[in-house]
Amino acid sequence: MKRKDDKYLTPLKTIGGTDANMIAQGKLYEVWINKLHPEKQPDLSGIFQVNLGVETEPFNREWSIKWFMEQTEKKVIMPEKTFYRKDIPFGHCRPDGIIKNDNKYGDSILECKHTNAFNDIKKVTQRYYYQIQWNMWITKSALCYMSVIFGNKWDYWEVEPDVDKTTDLVLKVEDFWEKYIKTGIEPPR
Repeated sequence: MKRKDDKYLTPLKTIGGTDANMIAQGKLYEVWINKLHPEKQPDLSGIFQVNLGVETEPFNREWSIKWFMEQTEKKVIMPEKTFYRKDIPFGHCRPDGIIKNDNKYGDSILECKHTNAFNDIKKVTQRYYYQIQWNMWITKSALCYMSVIFGNKWDYWEVEPDVDKTTDLVLKVEDFWEKYIKTGIEPPR
């Protein structure tokens, strides 16, 4: 099942969750190249782990949607669109799923990952923390369900928004946007 705006085929000029995560990690040059000079990006097509993640994400997403609907009776949809916020022209996100009316605050998001069997929940959450926070902020969601394949085992857990860290992240992303994307000036490596 593919989205109408398949995220592997249409790199956007605005800042998405993966970009925000990289900005939070100080990988400004990599995001700058991706946005302004995509032809200079490294070719990842020959990296097994990258391709495995790309190939297993649709399965993970479909498995998670089916599991959530069967176990919780909550409606889960795979969004066929990119989400934006009207108050920031430079940001977007593409969550893997939306859990409709999940809690008293409204919808939640679903994020799907595939990692090695020796990884753990804490490390996966840390690695994707700012992507999750960004995506919750863009979609105005009050919760994220992480659906992760560890080698050949599956698990899920909840991640709540952190308002202070998200506020700092939004300021960092906005600063990056103003200093480097709008001006075209190369950031430090």
